Amino acid sequence: MQTLGFIGGFMANIRTTVPGSGYGSVYIDSLIWGKRAWDPASGPITYYFGETAADLATANLANEHELLQLDVATLNSWNATESNAFQYALDLFSSVCQVTFAPVASAGTADIVWWKTGLGDDVLGMHETPSEGQIWGYFNPNIPTYWGNLQPGGGGLTTIIHELGHALGLAHPHDGGGEPDATIFPGILWWETADRKLSQGIWSVMSYSDGYDRAAQSPLFGGQAGLGAFDIAALQALYGANVSTRTGDDVYELPVVNTVGTGWSCIWDVSGIDTISGVQSSQSVVIDLRAATLATGAAGAGGFVSQAGVIGGGFTIANGVLIENATGGRGNDRLIGNSGGNALDGGRGADRMEGGRGNDTYYVNTAKDIVADTSGYDTVYTIVSYALKSAARIEVLGAANSTAKQPIKLTGSATANTLTGNAGSNVLSGKEGHDTLIGGGGRDAFVFDTPLSRRSNVDRVVDFSVRDDTLRLDHRVFKEFEKPGFLSPAALHITTSTRWAHDPDDRIIYNRKTGYIAYDPDGTGETAAVTFARLENGLKLKASDFYIV
Repeated sequence: MQTLGFIGGFMANIRTTVPGSGYGSVYIDSLIWGKRAWDPASGPITYYFGETAADLATANLANEHELLQLDVATLNSWNATESNAFQYALDLFSSVCQVTFAPVASAGTADIVWWKTGLGDDVLGMHETPSEGQIWGYFNPNIPTYWGNLQPGGGGLTTIIHELGHALGLAHPHDGGGEPDATIFPGILWWETADRKLSQGIWSVMSYSDGYDRAAQSPLFGGQAGLGAFDIAALQALYGANVSTRTGDDVYELPVVNTVGTGWSCIWDVSGIDTISGVQSSQSVVIDLRAATLATGAAGAGGFVSQAGVIGGGFTIANGVLIENATGGRGNDRLIGNSGGNALDGGRGADRMEGGRGNDTYYVNTAKDIVADTSGYDTVYTIVSYALKSAARIEVLGAANSTAKQPIKLTGSATANTLTGNAGSNVLSGKEGHDTLIGGGGRDAFVFDTPLSRRSNVDRVVDFSVRDDTLRLDHRVFKEFEKPGFLSPAALHITTSTRWAHDPDDRIIYNRKTGYIAYDPDGTGETAAVTFARLENGLKLKASDFYIV
């Protein structure tokens, strides 16, 4: 193995009074071994790949290596593939916390020495935890179904990441380390997955239950491609967060095939406008932008899974991280937002999109898409005719392309909406609430088909064109009109006064001064007129601008 870029000597100091609990989360407490941890302020943690008798002779033997005493005859040489896998794993740790690593030229001057040696038929690796002296890690090459898969998601790389977790002071969820204040995951019993199945590789690489029990898995794929949310939180509690990782606008692509390189990662992303994308997937995907809560017993304590079908890889999001956007694929997808302002695009298929508390933007591509949102100021852009669910609290529904000429029908919800058409001949129906209707170009129709209420259901038509547009009145609401067709001239009255009808035949009254339109079922009779719309003032409306449906 090449020995380039080495530095010399022990570089990292050890802290010896590190608590094993008290970090505000039982999961963090369980993963922190306690008592000893590295001091990142003292410099990089140095390492060496031991492989020869000379390496063994020069290794620092002052520390008692209680896990395993080595025999020269059992040592194996390291290769470039293995070295690269270790570098990948070291970079993972450095990306989330303030530890750095550097190789040294001699086994005698390293903080950590790694040995490649047989460990029996059922032990993949072992590692000592931080100590005042040199520590060793041991990796078994004699189980090739695992060690032969050093790519992300493979059993060999998962083993390396797990053992390096021990090297940095992490314990198993089921034992909490060896100190008196050790904590374990709630409900865990040895290798089992604990309450809410939170002891799995997807949540913590320190678990003995690799991968995710709702996904495919083999030694080739389905293991760890990165750390879990619990690992990241514990490492940051020990060493502080790396606040310079991924500061740009990043896209995280969901894996769509169970193959070499497919595995699980928890996203640590400091800033930027970021996206989880399933655009390559023909399967239904779930993309969940909520971050791990770390809350005891909570379903999302270790994060929420983004995954295509039952593919053995995908993402969770670390506590404190904000990922803004989600893009679906060609299946029937589910996209779930967070408290930020999300942009959710389901792609093709009948998708369900749930934005959360922020000011969210949705992109609808099929009429079967469902948008569910209850808070924030939210906008839906659509390329097809689309109706909001009655209970949806969406403020704006509009054509995705304002210059398109393909006619669309837009239907609002039970709350106040702004509906915006395109350059085609559109049909806009605000439903309940004080809606704002903007037809755009073309011959547009504005529909009034819900119970009238001056207090809660008066729609404003912003750009009504006397030449091109029509107000459609539903006869089930405007009950004095029994037959479909254009309004008779006798039923329309134009006024500028505060009085509405001026004779018994008046049914639709337009106040040219204010722009308001009212319906009066009996003209000058005793029943009061009810305002239902507002247009621009001063329009030269005529009976043919109204059509009874």
